[in-house]
Amino acid sequence: MFQLHGTYILAQLRSGFMVVDQQRAHERILYERNLKLLEQGAGVSQTELFPRHLELSAADLALVEEVLPDLRSMGFDLELFGGRTVQVNGMPAEAADEDPGLLLEQLLDQLKREKGGLRNERHKALARGMARSMAIKPGRNLSNTEMHDLIDRLFACENPYHTPGGKPTLITYGLDELKDRFER
Repeated sequence: MFQLHGTYILAQLRSGFMVVDQQRAHERILYERNLKLLEQGAGVSQTELFPRHLELSAADLALVEEVLPDLRSMGFDLELFGGRTVQVNGMPAEAADEDPGLLLEQLLDQLKREKGGLRNERHKALARGMARSMAIKPGRNLSNTEMHDLIDRLFACENPYHTPGGKPTLITYGLDELKDRFER
């Protein structure tokens, strides 16, 4: 395996090679994991050393109150602190290094865009928002072990070929296609 520009993973296949977009692949992996957490209600939280306080708009606070059980299922440890303040006591374990305010803002924005009143649609919107926010960003260099792990986890997904939004996670090139390009 080989990483290109900290964004793509190139892997050899018997019939050619594939190019994996590492951010999109990670987004698919996280999306499916988050959906399972929401269904099972078993998210793991990383406790903050010092709780953080976030001041929200009235509309965002109402939305947080509405989806609080789902956020807890995904590993958020939140408390309504009074007024329009939310206290963040813990973050999902995989998002422990993320900015809680930014992550929560992105999730709420995703929910507002989706406007899915059905629980299943809300779960998909939350899972999609978390996955998009937490996915590996372009430019991050991965070790060989990390690249192998990412691809193994991608192909363990129900739909490894597309992001939750329908974009491709990988592209394959056959040896014949490569040979044709050189013979032109």
